[in-house]
Amino acid sequence: MTHINKPISSLTSPDVLIIGAGAAGLFAAIHTARINPNLNILILDSAKQVGTKILVSGGSRCNVTHHKVSPKDYAGASKNQINKILKSYTIKQTINFFEQIGISLKQEPTGKMFPTTDSARDVLNALLSECSRLGITILTNHKVSSIQPLHSRPPSSPQFEVRTENTHQFTPRTIILATGGRSLPKSGSDGSGYTLAQALGHTITNTTPALVPLTFPKGHYLTSLSGLSFDTTLTLSASTGKTIHQHSASLLLTHFGLSGPAAMDISRHFIAATQNDPHAKLTASLISDQSNHSFESLEQQLIAAAKQSPTSHLINHITKNYLAHIPGSSKLLTAIFSHHLNIDPTTPLAQLSRDHRRSLIHTLLALPLNVTGNRGWNYAEVTAGGIPLTEINLKSMSSRHTPNLHLIGEILNVDGRIGGFNFQFAWSTAYIAAQAISASID
Repeated sequence: MTHINKPISSLTSPDVLIIGAGAAGLFAAIHTARINPNLNILILDSAKQVGTKILVSGGSRCNVTHHKVSPKDYAGASKNQINKILKSYTIKQTINFFEQIGISLKQEPTGKMFPTTDSARDVLNALLSECSRLGITILTNHKVSSIQPLHSRPPSSPQFEVRTENTHQFTPRTIILATGGRSLPKSGSDGSGYTLAQALGHTITNTTPALVPLTFPKGHYLTSLSGLSFDTTLTLSASTGKTIHQHSASLLLTHFGLSGPAAMDISRHFIAATQNDPHAKLTASLISDQSNHSFESLEQQLIAAAKQSPTSHLINHITKNYLAHIPGSSKLLTAIFSHHLNIDPTTPLAQLSRDHRRSLIHTLLALPLNVTGNRGWNYAEVTAGGIPLTEINLKSMSSRHTPNLHLIGEILNVDGRIGGFNFQFAWSTAYIAAQAISASID
């Protein structure tokens, strides 16, 4: 809890009540207080400690934003809707804000932006310190159980009655719902915000884990290669063969299945696809430059190699000529030959049969990944699904169903790929709400 010397009336009847002290909630509180210092602002959070998601993000370094953000980096809502939000609070503004509160950011080769200290704790502490400086009160262990609009009240009067599970009652003039989604429920984002929003007239698009590791069946041969990482293009295909989604990034093999940016980014698409098409397939290219290596060109190259070096072992030729970019590629190939292709890796090139050659080429271009599930909400970094943006006024992030209610961050049906995009969406929606509220309350 943040202790502020305020009259009790400012706590029980605040001008602005923010539900959720995560990234979006803290950011909204700070900007609301900066724009209109006369407002009494109270944040309620269900967890004992606030900012858990901030602390674990980016491997505990906090990937604050990305140097280039586009609607193409997001899923859920329309690109036009997302673009309107992103334009309202830019990356430059994000960088300047964190500079102001003592957090300098650095850009890494991937475009991700982290604090120069590589410490998520520094980011959270800076946000909390700014809240304290601005006189914002944060009450932890206060899980909201109900929100009841108080109809036909004058604008200067309380507009809601809010009750918490520990029997406290609050009567704010306006509310910002920043409860997050369902990902990492131990942080407090257990989906309860959706129940509150539904009671206030909102619908919820089906929610699933996103940015979540994918799992293989127990005993899958690739799990023995845990720790092996390589750049690849993952392709998600329908059972008809039609390509649904592709993503190029680094893939990490683990003891349970797949992780790394490639798997995490495609996970929301894989989960959505398999809900409608259980036989949708995921494959990985082992060839670094697929654009210059078609099935036909690879077959001609292998035929020519068999004539030039007939006694060369198959595994040596493939490793040297096609998989040099993969550390530990010989181990990977040996496993694939033994468990997937049933080919002796020491087969001389001249003795490779036509059927085996073609199976090998298909595998190099599209290694089947027998993904059967995902690691669930406890390991998901974000939620896919939520409140549709069609139910939100994007100029103020206010509800189209309930006056004086604003909804921001992960509770909305927008999820970004890995790399700071979800934080940027949180900052942008929070700032829009803060501006609107600060201007509307006297």
